Amino acid sequence: MQKDEVVINGHEYMTRTGAAKKLLVSASTIDRLATLKKIEYFRHPSFGKLFLPENIEGYILRQTVPAKR
Repeated sequence: MQKDEVVINGHEYMTRTGAAKKLLVSASTIDRLATLKKIEYFRHPSFGKLFLPENIEGYILRQTVPAKR
């Protein structure tokens, strides 16, 4: 499955722990998200980064980060 580097509002996403990890999201998650939320995203042609609006940050986290119990 293809993973894409996600950039939210021009910043590479930092995980909740503050680790400087890049948030990798499958292409299908992004496509589903774009359809559900009716958002447009921009894929940088040479870097393959996805530039996303900030308001979907929580949605991406819920899709990719396991909930703490």
